[in-house]
Amino acid sequence: MNIRHGHPAVSTRQRGNATVEYTVIASLLGLALFAAATPAGKMLVQAIQAFYSDLTFFLSLP
Repeated sequence: MNIRHGHPAVSTRQRGNATVEYTVIASLLGLALFAAATPAGKMLVQAIQAFYSDLTFFLSLP
């Protein structure tokens, strides 16, 4: 077993597989949320817009 910094070695291939799996699952969830034009998708978009609006206002304060 190859130990580096106190952690067992994890192959680069395993990390790459996890990235691909996460990307596929996140893409499918996003597609399901926005493709059907669900109220949840609209609410999420509105919440993100409100957050960025509030954030830019806060950052513009002296």
